[in-house]
Amino acid sequence: MVFLANAFLLLISVILAIPATLFFTQVLIGIRVRSNQRIEKETSITPGLKVLIAAHNEELVIQATLESLFDAAIPPSQILVVADNCSDKTAEIIRNMDVPVIERDDIHLRGKGHALAFGIEKLEEDPPDYVLILDADCTLDPHAPKALIDLSLEQHVVQPNYLIKAQPESDLGRRISGFLFKIKNLIRSNALSTLGCSVPLLGSGMLFPWSVITNTRFATGNIVEDTKIGLDLQLSGTKILFAPDINVSSYFPDTDAARESQSVRWEQGNLQIALEYVPKLIAAAFKNKDHRLAFSALHILVPPVSLLVLAILGLAFINTTSYLISGFHWALELNLFSLVIVFLAVLICWFFCGSEDLSAKELLVDLPIKTLKKVPHYFRILKFGKLEWVKTDRGK
Repeated sequence: MVFLANAFLLLISVILAIPATLFFTQVLIGIRVRSNQRIEKETSITPGLKVLIAAHNEELVIQATLESLFDAAIPPSQILVVADNCSDKTAEIIRNMDVPVIERDDIHLRGKGHALAFGIEKLEEDPPDYVLILDADCTLDPHAPKALIDLSLEQHVVQPNYLIKAQPESDLGRRISGFLFKIKNLIRSNALSTLGCSVPLLGSGMLFPWSVITNTRFATGNIVEDTKIGLDLQLSGTKILFAPDINVSSYFPDTDAARESQSVRWEQGNLQIALEYVPKLIAAAFKNKDHRLAFSALHILVPPVSLLVLAILGLAFINTTSYLISGFHWALELNLFSLVIVFLAVLICWFFCGSEDLSAKELLVDLPIKTLKKVPHYFRILKFGKLEWVKTDRGK
């Protein structure tokens, strides 16, 4: 009986060591965050482009977003905003800036995906060459539209470096979230790109050739529709390029409740997506003899860093108890190995691109404490209840 228990603990330790090793490997590959492609840092006219924005009660941020597009030489006529189920002054602000806006009212089919599908249907009246999808609370580099088009060449979807940042005066929790977002969206995406793989769609700034977007289903109703759409594109053979030198950014919500709600929905949604798409990607990789699809499957096997660390620590506690009782040490040693390589990976990320977010003390002391405090957060995620779209409250 003791032998079977130890064998089971060793198996679980091996299973946890896989995402830990994958995470460490991705960091080593992706830490070189500059791309090999030459990006022209110039603002140019892009007549074949339409920018599509889905906005739900975004009166606090929509003006800054539209002004960033004007700075990128995008005239109002090349922008289309879908004011989706709005009850504030979003549509009025947009009209006052001479930007085309269409209003959508459907309380039963809510969310970004349905709003984008509504906007794409409107664009079909006069199809552009490209559609750039931007969230209503995001700003982008002035040179971004032209640079993204240069990379796409009417063949590929292009995902720029999308980061959600903490304000300079933000509390520790938001700055930690900003750092972890940088690891996920920048470093790990760059690793996939370096390996020649498609990258995930990160949610904002994505450029689609018209030939691709018309064959893409946006109205999925999925809480992480961007991730799902990106995986469906990969399975259909569409390449998603990564442009780490082109930046799209937004800021975390002002309220802790909003940030917690947003995090629970994202992380639970992505865990459910992993369960659905890992088998599909592996099957497609074997069928098409395409190792890049296998790499994508491995990528989504890696859970959020905090969840991975907590899982390793929890198992380490059990393995320590087993060691004290039976003397079986292999599982515990494997746990410690996993913990060390995850810590080293985070340390490497901080050294190269995280010191502006966190001090050394905050990294080594406060971050572990915050991670331990997320245990209730992950219990809520692992309930796997029904996920519904909820508007993120940005505060007043």
